[in-house]
Amino acid sequence: MTSKVLHRLRYFNTEPSVEVRICVTSCVTSYVSNYDGPVNVPRKPRLFHLMSLAQHRLFKFTDSTFKEALGVSHTQLGVLWMLESKPGVMLKDVSDQMGINASAITALIGRMEDAGLVRRELSDEDGRVAHIFATKEGLAKAVAARPILSQLNSRLLADFSDREIAAVARFLNTILERF
Repeated sequence: MTSKVLHRLRYFNTEPSVEVRICVTSCVTSYVSNYDGPVNVPRKPRLFHLMSLAQHRLFKFTDSTFKEALGVSHTQLGVLWMLESKPGVMLKDVSDQMGINASAITALIGRMEDAGLVRRELSDEDGRVAHIFATKEGLAKAVAARPILSQLNSRLLADFSDREIAAVARFLNTILERF
């Protein structure tokens, strides 16, 4: 606190004299020693910042894990798992489910198609609409990723009680509902 006051005096292009320094130090010390309020008020956790860091770190870690083991990203696996349960969905459905904008999904599906993970089939009713299907190779990677995902989940949940995990799940679901 003393250094802040002295720094502010320098703001006025005045180097404080020894007398001023002693006076400021004395006043600050007196104020602090007579202050009976909480000195170390705990700050609330910066949840947005922490969630952003955690999400970024999880994405990087899962991406590298899946790419090393299977040669696909976690985003590609999300698409493959969706196509596993809902074959033949349209690009818009993938975009909505994954929470990724349409142009990014188009590029992602294009890369997955080039890699032999998915295929597009034009709709019989409307030639402008394409349905997306996972290939045998794509489905095999989706199946092979499940035990890896299980290990990642176990690592993430280690050292937490069921009650703590339920509270985190409730918190995350509330975020999804509110925003």
